[in-house]
Amino acid sequence: MRAKKFPLCLLGLPLVPLYFLGWGLRTSLYRRGFIPQKKLRARVISVGNITLGGSGKTPFVLYLAQRLKKKGHRPAVLSRGYGRKGKEPLLVERAEGKTPRDMGDEPYLLSRYGIPVLVGKDRFSSGVLAQSKGFSPLILDDGFQYLNLYRDVEILIIDSSNPFGNGLLLPAGPLREPLSEVGRADLIILNRADQARGLEALKGRLRKLNPRAPLFEAYYLPQSLHLLGETKERPLTELEGRRVFALSALGNPGPFETSLVNLRAVLVGRKRFLDHHFYKKGEVERLEREARGKGAEWVVTTEKDEVKLSAFLPFRLPILSLQMKLIIKQERDFWRTLDALLAEQNP
Repeated sequence: MRAKKFPLCLLGLPLVPLYFLGWGLRTSLYRRGFIPQKKLRARVISVGNITLGGSGKTPFVLYLAQRLKKKGHRPAVLSRGYGRKGKEPLLVERAEGKTPRDMGDEPYLLSRYGIPVLVGKDRFSSGVLAQSKGFSPLILDDGFQYLNLYRDVEILIIDSSNPFGNGLLLPAGPLREPLSEVGRADLIILNRADQARGLEALKGRLRKLNPRAPLFEAYYLPQSLHLLGETKERPLTELEGRRVFALSALGNPGPFETSLVNLRAVLVGRKRFLDHHFYKKGEVERLEREARGKGAEWVVTTEKDEVKLSAFLPFRLPILSLQMKLIIKQERDFWRTLDALLAEQNP
């Protein structure tokens, strides 16, 4: 008789009550004012999620910062900088002269687009520096659980393709907080809405958890391909019929791989690393051998991975990154709502 696979989540179940008690104590201390939230003069927009990584938060932060710049603001991002070497606070207005190891992979990606990023564990201190430089509003990246800093607007990102995993708290599941905390959000973004199963049912559940927060659908639109080592972009049509090997280090790599299939690439293999993984030379060499062994013509990766892989140029097998653009349905309504929320906090 074939043995049933043991669910690894069961190993974490005994620790869930301890996690819940720790979360409850910390949250209560903030809500009762025993630990006061620190407030900046600059407006703060928090962007976060209620699960572990993979909700598409960083592309949304980039979208938000770029649009705020177009509207005449001077936004900056406050980021912890996961995976960086140093611990000292860092202000980066341009990526030149820096590496992903200096500031973290996501902050580095943002800075490549000309978005000022302040990296540091203490986001209040980073915010003080940012407002002294005239930046506002400040985007608190991964801020939903960062209660130390007061935020004027709370934006919650939900991955519609896999909203809450198995529905369990850490360490048995992906939830950082109980689902009741969805009620704290001022705006909810249903990311990857085009890949959702039962989108209307998800909306109904979220409306019960938070009747006041408007819901907005978002999805990613593939834009172009970029061959690592070149500056020019390639059209998406070059993927059609190509035998490709998918490489990523994301919280939720499934939608990226689905995008390749939707672009009519022939997916001959894939390699998934943990989110924020920094590659080593030996790993890249083994990946190239594995991809060639599967008959791949190209390795295709993400922009987030591209910034870390570029350190190992040249490659034996061409590696390309897929450039994506975030689209928000009813975009005008979204900005009208966000502007109104910011105005409420700035009488």
